[in-house]
This record gives sequence, structure tokens and C-alpha cells, in this order.
Amino acid sequence: MHVVPAEQATAAVKVTISESLRNYVWVAEIRQGSEASTAIVSTPRPEGAFQRDTAPTFTIRRIPLWTQEERILDVAVLEESAAPTLIAVLDPEKIAFYRFADNHWRQEQALAIMHARSWPRDMRGRLIPRPDHLLDIYLPGVFCQTPNSAPLSLVCRDSDDPWPLSTQFPLGAFFAPTRNFFTGVLSPGIGKQTSTVKFYSAVPLPRPAYALWLLAGVDGNLHLLDGVSEQTANLGWGSDVAAIKTSCGLGWQVLATRAGDDSTDAVRAYEVVDREAAAVSAPLEFGGGITALWTEAKGGTAIAVSRNADTGNYEAFRLALACTN
Repeated sequence: MHVVPAEQATAAVKVTISESLRNYVWVAEIRQGSEASTAIVSTPRPEGAFQRDTAPTFTIRRIPLWTQEERILDVAVLEESAAPTLIAVLDPEKIAFYRFADNHWRQEQALAIMHARSWPRDMRGRLIPRPDHLLDIYLPGVFCQTPNSAPLSLVCRDSDDPWPLSTQFPLGAFFAPTRNFFTGVLSPGIGKQTSTVKFYSAVPLPRPAYALWLLAGVDGNLHLLDGVSEQTANLGWGSDVAAIKTSCGLGWQVLATRAGDDSTDAVRAYEVVDREAAAVSAPLEFGGGITALWTEAKGGTAIAVSRNADTGNYEAFRLALACTN
């Protein structure tokens, strides 16, 4: 092909370069006189190729909630006005309730968690507020509940029931009681898919006729399930993902941790279109590794827990997305 000034050209060629999760694609639209033709060439993407980025359109807001020496598994905001006023903090041995008054937090009550077996080394836990009682508490091999009546009590039992993966969509997964991941067995399933790979975390992205589920697999890949098929992508994400509902962009964004060194970590927001992920925020850096990332019950915010590399304390934050344009 010889490039010449437009007035001397016998043909015009428009080239578009794009990419999918698996391929780079070049499309050439060729017009010569009254005739038009199209040529398409694709080539596989290198394994682990960096995903397409766009200019940041969101800012991740980080609101401090609680700090303590003991490992924080999860935090639930139970009451709030302009800011949280009552929170529940879950650690391996207790659930504690704190109320904000007179410009500081005060503990109202702490309930010990009774368990017969030893906890796994890298422990995880989940708090789910419920409309008919205060909380469901999921721990490795243990399930607890708290009623609404005061004074609060805690009833725990051995359990291998599935953990809920979302409060917006009825899907659960079985947690390996001696490890820190889900086994891959789903209940009731995503369409025809009732099992998948072992994974650390999962979030749904609503679509007009279905929900696309994103699973952070223990194999380091992101697995995308729609009830019929499963796709795999290596996007350089870490093991924790959360979905946030907003009034901007596509309406649902994904917060994902960064793969790599556990001593430092970051969270970044993405949007997923046609199985492709595009970054829509700058990375939000943390002062240590992130140990938990859960979508809150209402879906508009997430809870992130990190261990401060300087102090060794665990710090819990609420994460929210703000539109920047």
C-alpha cells in the first residue's frame, strides 16, 4: 500500500484496531470508486495482556469505620443518618456492637462466638443483615444468628450451609471449612451451571435478561458465568471483587483488588461490557494488604478491610463510587 495525498488517491482505507478478552482485531474498510470491501485480521492476545483502560470517570471514596488489633472479618452498618451511627464488627472470637455518640464510638455489647473446631489460619467471615432479625453470621463450618430484641443474644451451630454470594440475587456457594475459598459448588446454581472452579469471591452484574457472574478463581483467573457458558480471562485482578450499584455509567461497577504482593494493595473500579473489562477509576492505594472485600446489603457501597503494614492493626472502610463527569 502506497500512501498519497487525498486528491491523488485511487482508494480510501479506514483501519480500526480493537480487542476482546482473547484476541486483537484489525478491521480495514476499503473503498475504491463505487466498490467497497472489508478485511478482518485477528491474532491471539498474549497471556495476561493488560486490559483496555479508559479515562477515569469515577472516584473511589474511602470512609473509615473501625480499627482494632484483632483481625476484622466483616463490618455491617446497622443504623446511619448522614454517617454510620451503629455498626457490628465481626472478628474470629466475637461480634461487637458500637454506637457513635458525642463524637466517638462506644461499645454497646460484645457476644462471644462459640465454636468446637479450630479456625483455619486464613480465616474469613460474613455479616448479612436480615429484615426479620438483626444478622446472619457465616463462619467456616459455623452459622450464627442474632435476634432483634434487646439485650442481644447470639445462637451458633455447626453448619455446612452455603454462604450467600449476593443479597440481590438468590445464589449461594459452599465454603471450604478448613481453607479460605469456596469449593465451586453453587446453590441453586446459575442457570444450568451448578458447579464451577474453586474461587475466592464472586459478584453479579445484572443484564436485561440475566445476571453475569464474575468469579475470582483460585487459579488466578477471572471466570465469567451467564448460566449457559463460562469464559476465562486473566486481567491481573486479585482475589477479592465487589459489585457497586450507582446512577452513573452502566449502573453497576466492579471493585477489584490488585494481584501481587500482599504487603501493599489497591482497589480499582471497572465496568464490564460484552465480557470486556475497562478501568473507570484510578487505583485507590491501601497501607497494607486487603483481607476482605464485601458488597454491602443494599448494593450501593462495599466494606474493605486491610492490615496496616506499619501498625499491624486491621482497618475497616466503607467504599463508595462518585462520578467525576
